[in-house]
Amino acid sequence: MEGGLCFFHANPNKASELGRIGGKRRKALIPQGSAEPLPKVETVAALMETVSQLIDRVISGRLHPRVAAGVAPLLNLQLRTLELGEIDPRFVEFEKRLLKLEVEKDDSDLGKKSEPRSVQ
Repeated sequence: MEGGLCFFHANPNKASELGRIGGKRRKALIPQGSAEPLPKVETVAALMETVSQLIDRVISGRLHPRVAAGVAPLLNLQLRTLELGEIDPRFVEFEKRLLKLEVEKDDSDLGKKSEPRSVQ
């Protein structure tokens, strides 16, 4: 350290120069107006198609891998949401059937109890 100053304090213009170089390297990942919209993801099949399109865009260079990496957790969240949405109606139907079976069993148990016993 010359004169007790760190490199950047000893060379104040160097800090701004290096900052500009770093800023140029850190250009926008998606050029303005060039982003192609993705389809709505309302089904598992649509989600699979979206993932396929993202992979294609990354491989062809139309989408920066960092952007795809940022979208991936969102697609995973959407997949889990869709799976829950598909499971819930099946679960409700299962509960209805189970309740119906329990009621039928209770009714049949009541019928057995109300039958008079024969005395021998």
